[in-house]
This record gives sequence, C-alpha cells and structure tokens, in this order.
Amino acid sequence: MKRFLILTLIIILLTGVTIYLLPYWWVIIVVPFVISLFAFKNAFHAFLSGFISIAILNLIVSIWRTTNVNENYVSAISELIKIPGGTSGLIIVITLLGAFMGGLGALTATLLAQLFDNKKRR
Repeated sequence: MKRFLILTLIIILLTGVTIYLLPYWWVIIVVPFVISLFAFKNAFHAFLSGFISIAILNLIVSIWRTTNVNENYVSAISELIKIPGGTSGLIIVITLLGAFMGGLGALTATLLAQLFDNKKRR
C-alpha cells in the first residue's frame, strides 16, 4: 500500500511538471505509461494508480483554470458542448476523461510489460 501511494504521488508530481513544461494534452498518458512500465506488476493497481493520480491532477488544474478565467466563458463552453451543470459539470467531465486516459495508459504499460516478460508477473 505504501509503494502504491508513493508511485501515485510520483505520477502526480511528474505529470504536473510535464504539463507545466509542455503544452500538450497527451502527456497525461505518457507519464503514467512510463512509470507503470517499470514499477507495477499488477494491472489493476497500475490502472487504479493512473486513474487516481490523473483525476486528482486534472481536478486541481481544472479548478485553477476556471477560477482564473471569466465564469461566463467557461459556462459558454459547457453550453456549447451540451454539458449540463455549467462549470461544475465541465470540471467533472474533464476530470473523468483525464482519469480514464491516465488509467488506460498505465494499464497498457503493465500489460505490455507482462506480454514481453518471460516469467509470470504477479
């Protein structure tokens, strides 16, 4: 459990730094992928770690960005793409989409490592 929490925090920190340095959205998939490729043996733990870490990071970044932008602008975006709930609905959707992308990136890495590993990983 301690190792799981440490790896989840590492994913949060490295992804946060990477998002700050690179303006690309897909880095939220790459960082959990790389860490899970070498660190996790269990596919469920890898998915859960990627999911939780990117969900926390996306929630923080979404709240920070919506508080620094005009509220009407964010509401207009949520109305444009037909998300009910206004700003909070948009934050929830962004958080869940990012969480699933991070979880699936971590899961893919672990399954790829298991595919090429000669001995059974448990």
